[in-house]
Amino acid sequence: PQAMARLGRTAGQARPAISLLFFLLLFLFHLFSLFHPSDSTTAGKARPAISPVQPWSGLNRATINITIWFDLDRFWPEVGRALKPTGVFACYCYSWHQVSSEIDAVTKTSIRDVIEPYWSAQNRLSWDRYDSIDFPFDRLETPQFEMENLWDLNQYLDYMSTWSASDRCLKKLGDAWWLKASKQIGDAWGDAKGKRMIKMPLTLIAGRAWT
Repeated sequence: PQAMARLGRTAGQARPAISLLFFLLLFLFHLFSLFHPSDSTTAGKARPAISPVQPWSGLNRATINITIWFDLDRFWPEVGRALKPTGVFACYCYSWHQVSSEIDAVTKTSIRDVIEPYWSAQNRLSWDRYDSIDFPFDRLETPQFEMENLWDLNQYLDYMSTWSASDRCLKKLGDAWWLKASKQIGDAWGDAKGKRMIKMPLTLIAGRAWT
């Protein structure tokens, strides 16, 4: 359908902004590591917990986004084995964005509520900022962060079209619901070329001294 082709063409416009997120996360972890100097390599490429992380061992720090398909009961022992006794583990996630009360309400009812059944269980871990995870280490104090992006309407819609749940929902239900949602959000947005501030809470959790 024409709308699907539009999504395919324009989704790439959101990727530069999204890629900035990963540079930001690397920068944040670098700042955090300044307070915990290290002479080893960050275990940013941690493998699934079903496969031991050998030959990594004696690491000073490891960082990861926990929502990426890990069996945490098997993952934690591997991280504890790989880290030094004083090693630091850090994980991060970002949760739902905010624009304005009106746009947020329309986005929730027209998109978030529709695609909710299509999210994986792992994605849901970040919605409560990892509060539901029992971390097996002594928590370190970390600052609070908030990401900000100035986006127009198309960039905002393109960002949400990159969500895995949006993709699954479009494949299952077609694009009629997306066209309707885009119209409703556009009415609330106003000038489609007008930039609005999109804010996303970024959670950073770190700890050491494994139990």
